[in-house]
Amino acid sequence: MKEIGARIRKRRLELSMTQDDLRNAAGLSKSFVSEVEAGETQASGLNYLKISQALKVGLQWLLTGDTHESTDAHRPTQINPVVARVADEHGWSYRKAKMISDAVDAVVARRSKGNVGPQPDDTWVVRLGDLFDEQDAK
Repeated sequence: MKEIGARIRKRRLELSMTQDDLRNAAGLSKSFVSEVEAGETQASGLNYLKISQALKVGLQWLLTGDTHESTDAHRPTQINPVVARVADEHGWSYRKAKMISDAVDAVVARRSKGNVGPQPDDTWVVRLGDLFDEQDAK
């Protein structure tokens, strides 16, 4: 947790952002951002995704420090094929599908340790969609 918080702080300062700026950009409370940066609390996957997007870095870099997935403005956006199919079936917005795809990719990357990891099934992706809706409503 402390390593993730240190990466958040480092990137926030690189962007000349205050914690309040990050809070606004990610849609989180200032105290929560402060606690995550200090390593005092762990965020949900969705909140880490919001933070990574606000800081313009890849979710994998935020969670692991792996520079291979850091944000590259020239890298085309890719959505996991299972997420894309479920998103199409459920009429999800691009934003929702992209956030869920990023979360799925981060989980698969962490569990696979460089190998091709387990792929999500439809039920798991739909549940992530439900969690996204719950968090987005807050």
